[in-house]
Amino acid sequence: MSVLLVGSMVTVGVLVRRSKLQSTDTRTQAASCAQVVCPLGTKPAKNANSCSYRCVPANAVQTGRSDVIPEHSFNVANVTTNAFSLWWWSSAPTSDCISVKTDNGQDVNVVCEDSPKISHFLTIDNLEPGTSYAVEKKIGFLSAIRTLAAEEVSPSFLAAQGLVTYESASSSAASNVAVFIYRQEQSRYVYPVAAMTDERGHVSIDVPENATSYVVDVIDQTGHEKRTVVAREAISSFQMTISK
Repeated sequence: MSVLLVGSMVTVGVLVRRSKLQSTDTRTQAASCAQVVCPLGTKPAKNANSCSYRCVPANAVQTGRSDVIPEHSFNVANVTTNAFSLWWWSSAPTSDCISVKTDNGQDVNVVCEDSPKISHFLTIDNLEPGTSYAVEKKIGFLSAIRTLAAEEVSPSFLAAQGLVTYESASSSAASNVAVFIYRQEQSRYVYPVAAMTDERGHVSIDVPENATSYVVDVIDQTGHEKRTVVAREAISSFQMTISK
């Protein structure tokens, strides 16, 4: 593992795969491209420079801009006893509404965005502890998101502070990109915490304290991912650079 000190920031140059919840037996890529349905244990991966997808192992490590989250694919984070957050992206600005239902189909909540966006981030709250919910929107469906029971809540947290910039001579701020963080040693079925960067590229997230290192996964507004591992002692001031 190589560590580069940049002022008070630390960049750790190791790429890993961020865990994603596979809530159903198949996953389908964006409706705007040719349909492909991947079997359990695999996922769609976008082919570079084309509107087509292939199936790859769910835990495959892909680097560079060929590693793309399919359009309208939900990413779940910030699961607590009474809330969770969802992130997804769309190729054109849209104002989406999220419908939340119980396992038996009872309507619980509808949350709508206040303006058209390409990179979407919504939090659904006022939920019940230890309860499974189904989530729907016009394009996209995700089942079996379960809120935490009281005994599953992490007892203590650290404040993770980061800066995300674009690879350029001016190192311009990467605003409104999603940052997901989870413990490197945790199960792939445990949800990460997440937040969006502000207009200066800064992000602040409370992360579970009981870890020696964390995976930081940045997803830009077109679904491209970049991942790195950050040591516990550096998570309070980390920096990542992504392609534009």
